[in-house]
This record gives sequence, C-alpha cells and structure tokens, in this order.
Amino acid sequence: MKKSFVIVCALVTLAGANSWAQTNAFPVKLNALVAYPQSATAVSRLGVTEASLVAAGHSLVLVVDQSNHEMRLDEVDSNKALVATLMTSRRLALLPDSSFSAGMTFNFVLPPQSNSTPANGDLNVTGKISFKGTAPKNIKGAVIGVLNDGTHGGLDVTLKGKFSSGGAPFDGGPGGL
Repeated sequence: MKKSFVIVCALVTLAGANSWAQTNAFPVKLNALVAYPQSATAVSRLGVTEASLVAAGHSLVLVVDQSNHEMRLDEVDSNKALVATLMTSRRLALLPDSSFSAGMTFNFVLPPQSNSTPANGDLNVTGKISFKGTAPKNIKGAVIGVLNDGTHGGLDVTLKGKFSSGGAPFDGGPGGL
C-alpha cells in the first residue's frame, strides 16, 4: 500500500510538471553581438537583433518540443505561419527547474537587409522558461557560438547575445508550427 501511494504521488507530480503543451512556440527578441575579422589584426563587432535574421514583417519563434527533446528557431509571418526553420537542435536538455540547454546547428542565407550572407554554424542556447500556474508564460536566455567558420567559405564569425520573450507563447504542435 505504501509503495503504491508513493508511485501515485510521483506520477501526479510528474503530470503536473508536464501539464503544459508538449510543443510550445515562444516569440523571441534577440540582442546580440557578431564579431568578425576586420583585418589580419583587428576585429569588428556589429549589433544584431531579430530583424537582422528574418524578412521584413516576420518574427523569430523559439519552438520547444518536449516529446522529441528538440528546439527549433523558426521564422514566421504575421499570421504565425511557418516561413522557414533557421536552426534545429542536436540535443536538448530540459531540467525540472524549467532551465534548458540546447546545441543548435544551422545552414541558411541571411535576408537581404543582412547582405544575403550565408550562415553555417553551431550555437549553444541556454535559458529558462517561466510559468503562470502550469502554462508557459515567457522564455529568456543566452546564445553563444560560431555563426560561420572559414572552412565553409567566408569569414570566421562568432555570435554572443541574449534573447527574451517577444510576445505570448502559443501551441507549436501539430496544429501550430
């Protein structure tokens, strides 16, 4: 009897912790610095926001898929319809305190306002999701890594920055993104 009570309590606790939708999409704002060689001995830094990564009128959405332990960075239009997946995770760890870490990889061409530059790299994304009751409320975190490396053409470029919620989260599952 005691053993079954403990098991039931554990299952109820886990169900409560995982009661939010299995796939959530979080509109995000990005504030980052891109560093790249200016000459053989000098480095330039350029401020980057989400507007540098998507077409005019579009938004960035960070999609967290609990079932598949996957994270995606998607470009969506004003109706929240998927335009393109910009990055996907190779690994995603979701911890009980709502913190996470993901290793992301990508290969895409930046939009015209960013000179249609190819981007091919790997980033580490860490952060935390906050909740109102059992529903996700917002997301914030940091990103750091390689935006491009010289072995894939172009310059060695790094990215370091922070992201935060840019709107209310929505269901990113089969009916969503």
